[in-house]
Amino acid sequence: KILNDGKGAQLFDLEVQRKYHRSFADGYRDWDLPFNHPPYELLPLLPLAKFSFPVAHALWTAISILLLAIALVRLFAFVEATHRTLFVLMVLAFFPAVTALKMGQDSMITTLLLAETFVSLKHKRYAIAGGLLALGLYKPQFVLPLLGILFMHGRWMSIFGFLFVGLLLTAISLAMVGVDGLMGLATLWLP
Repeated sequence: KILNDGKGAQLFDLEVQRKYHRSFADGYRDWDLPFNHPPYELLPLLPLAKFSFPVAHALWTAISILLLAIALVRLFAFVEATHRTLFVLMVLAFFPAVTALKMGQDSMITTLLLAETFVSLKHKRYAIAGGLLALGLYKPQFVLPLLGILFMHGRWMSIFGFLFVGLLLTAISLAMVGVDGLMGLATLWLP
């Protein structure tokens, strides 16, 4: 909503975030749960911000289930046919997956990106794998170790794909919130 209201430069201002949070949260809490991801991650969410919170949450849950289903289907080629049902049941029984769906987290996007990275690597599409990995930079704890592995194995096309998409995402984020907005993000990240 902050971006949709034309306040991109204030996206990482905690007071602005609190004000917007109060407008849809049932009973305001005295603690912050700030948005502290790169702005580009919000692009697919901008249309959902036009709906009421319950409707947006329901739509996002449906989208997340779809993303999880796509990731599972994409990985089926690497799972024996006799184990596919068990594979699906294990994913659905995995507590973090269920929690991510319930809480509306971005974990299913990450799951799909990591699955597609794996599929691309298996098909030797190294530059695409690197680019897909870079799309997950909003969760650096997942993508940077994998980038390190690709670096150690000399997968230079993956590294170049990662760097190219990473620079593109930086430019998109800069266009969304400006220098002041990115400085606001830096202040949230740094002690």
